[in-house]
Amino acid sequence: MHIHHDRGVRAAEALASLGFGRLDSAAIAAGAAACRWPGRLEPVLLPGGRRVLLDAAHNADGAAVLARFLSRLEAPIDLLFGVLADKDYGEMLPRLAARARRVVLTRPVNPRAKDPAELLPLLAGREGVFVEPDLNRALDRALALGGEVLAACGSIYLVGEVRKRLRQRFGVPEPLV
Repeated sequence: MHIHHDRGVRAAEALASLGFGRLDSAAIAAGAAACRWPGRLEPVLLPGGRRVLLDAAHNADGAAVLARFLSRLEAPIDLLFGVLADKDYGEMLPRLAARARRVVLTRPVNPRAKDPAELLPLLAGREGVFVEPDLNRALDRALALGGEVLAACGSIYLVGEVRKRLRQRFGVPEPLV
């Protein structure tokens, strides 16, 4: 996932150029390799072997990265998507939904959330799309679809709540430190 470490690497290189000598290229590379960014392409293994992929991509660029990642997975993918109303969902949702068998549209726990019913026209004529505004019921429905991978994405608020609910139900993922 080195894509997401570019800024940190550039910052470390800048510090090294200012005389922080221990930040040589090997140290920077080791730090980038050890970096974990919860909620960005974060895999969660559920009991029984199914996987949930948490990705807080909330703009067109982030969605493009996630879509490329999903296109490389050799597994059936379902999508749980919720977004804030001020985000570029018109670019995000069609791109991500194209990689999924089925899609559950929901509402992040945030007053600025987009009504998921208003996202339906972006997937007009497509089968396997469900609208469930309540996030708990939406997660139940998405998990019940039975896909090998469930990608939960569209908003950091959605991902945070899904992460919390997965921990409550299954004991995974590990708590953030």
